[in-house]
Amino acid sequence: MAPKLKEQLDPCTSNGNHNNEYLDHPTSATATTGIGVAETTTVAVTTEVLPGILYEPHNYRYYTPTLYLGKGGFARCYAAKESPSTMEVALKIIPKSRLTKHSQLEKMRKEIAIHESLNHSNVVKFLNYFEDNINVYMVLELCRNGTLLCRIQNAPGGRLGDHSARIYLIQIVDAVIYLHERIGILHRDLKPGNVLLSHNDQVKLADFGLALKLSDLPYSSLNVCGTPNYLSPQVLKREGHSKESEAWSIGCILYCMLVGKPPFEADTLEKTYVKIASCDYSFPLKPKICSSAEDLISKLLILDTVVRMKVSAVKCHPYLCNKDTMGMQEPYLVKLKESDTLQSSKAAAFDQGFGGGCSIGDSGIGSEGCLNGRPRSISDCRALYKQLLLGYYTVYDEAPRPPDFQLNMVSKWVDYTNKYGFGCVLSDGTHCTLFVDNSSVSRRRAVEKETERYLMISDIGQDPWIFLEWTALDTINDQRLAKKVRIVELFSDYMDKELQPVYEHSSFRPQLDALVYQKRQSGVLLMFLALGTIQINFLESHEKLVINRDEHGRLLLTMIDRCIGFRTYHLLPYTATSTRPSCQKVQQLLNKACRLLEGEKAPLPRTYYATQC
Repeated sequence: MAPKLKEQLDPCTSNGNHNNEYLDHPTSATATTGIGVAETTTVAVTTEVLPGILYEPHNYRYYTPTLYLGKGGFARCYAAKESPSTMEVALKIIPKSRLTKHSQLEKMRKEIAIHESLNHSNVVKFLNYFEDNINVYMVLELCRNGTLLCRIQNAPGGRLGDHSARIYLIQIVDAVIYLHERIGILHRDLKPGNVLLSHNDQVKLADFGLALKLSDLPYSSLNVCGTPNYLSPQVLKREGHSKESEAWSIGCILYCMLVGKPPFEADTLEKTYVKIASCDYSFPLKPKICSSAEDLISKLLILDTVVRMKVSAVKCHPYLCNKDTMGMQEPYLVKLKESDTLQSSKAAAFDQGFGGGCSIGDSGIGSEGCLNGRPRSISDCRALYKQLLLGYYTVYDEAPRPPDFQLNMVSKWVDYTNKYGFGCVLSDGTHCTLFVDNSSVSRRRAVEKETERYLMISDIGQDPWIFLEWTALDTINDQRLAKKVRIVELFSDYMDKELQPVYEHSSFRPQLDALVYQKRQSGVLLMFLALGTIQINFLESHEKLVINRDEHGRLLLTMIDRCIGFRTYHLLPYTATSTRPSCQKVQQLLNKACRLLEGEKAPLPRTYYATQC
């Protein structure tokens, strides 16, 4: 770092005290295990730590967790590699400390017993289970393409076309018929979030935590269970679940695929229940769905269970009796139409919480879905990067850029992490500093009528993040925060005067972005932004890779090169491959960056460092 900046910074921290007095206060965070009562405690800065290698003694197998997928209920889910087979699996870990009630133990035992008995191409495979003194472990099939919920959200317009909906629906119906007629169980929580998609887009029904044997119906509780938007009127009236209630849920799923939201969605839970009880729904004028789809949905969403269409009859309905679905032995192998679903598959469905062969739960469409908006924690940001490391995505084709294309990226940076932190300027003019105490402060100078704004994430390791926002008109009484703001201002002034941006734009962005992670190793710089952008800079060649999402949630990679300028590509799940030389070159560059960043070479020694990108 230039001496004049160092001279300006040193007085800000207790007469040059290298112990960083302004940073040495403890961080208060809310620690939550699974879904339960949160305990407030003082903790060290943490991120989601992968468990160590797990040994299953009965079959002499080892499981090495490779990627945190998400949590739900009492479980945490990981992608893992099984040894000696090297097979990739999903690992569902349930702490025994959370299973203190007899009912909780029985629920888990029933889930294992039911899921273990299932064997169908459209049901997530239950591979193994074991336990130790601390946890119970379920080993499940890993589904790389996420959930149907993510696929709907990421599709153009937030909905699927008829071709895609038919192919998914026929597989869902096949799975439910198998459960009802062959095994004799009810799923009791059918919804898009519990429909996973394998690497070749095959439907895999998941999450049997609420499943019930039909033979147990006379003795089962009539309590309401399931996800509100997909519950039938009979379940709400505490008449219990049945095959007919599952038919209702299938009707809701089809509606959701074609329209983009559940048929009875409302702004409150009470209103949703009222709409379900009276079967109060309608088909939108736009987007208009085909008449045969409307007819099928209307026959499934009928209050009278005697008249309601049976699940077994759905496959004979004209909507599914067409050239695309009739006679298909393996419907999931049918190539989807480019205009229908290929674009939606370009979005990254394999994100935190939706990458494994186990569901972590959602509240229907629009909640706990894909990472289309601001990530909630550093774990969300790390998840995509880890998937890139594991080769889950490939550079597929060049994406057209709209005339108003504006990429928010790190345009210049300064590294002073041996004492204060890492500062950068984004292309929209936001100045960010990631401090060594794991807090992050962003600053956007006053522009026209907008006053100067600040944003702070007090602890990057906290899940979820807690944001503090203020303007230059507010008074800061906390001296530690005031010192941080002063350092941000000094970083900002220095970079504005001394460094040239690689790219900048002047569009107004309502949300302030923030730098939440940086790593410099082997001539490569890796950075994460709070709104989901991943950036990789090659320090010698000045090539840059910027990974973000478009307005539809589709995953894009922009390569910036001094010779060719900006080029943007789609990133697809690994099942898709490209023979285009330009795509292969970018793919090789991405792979090289991952190798250099995560190789065995030791990190570079920290020195003062200032640069433009």
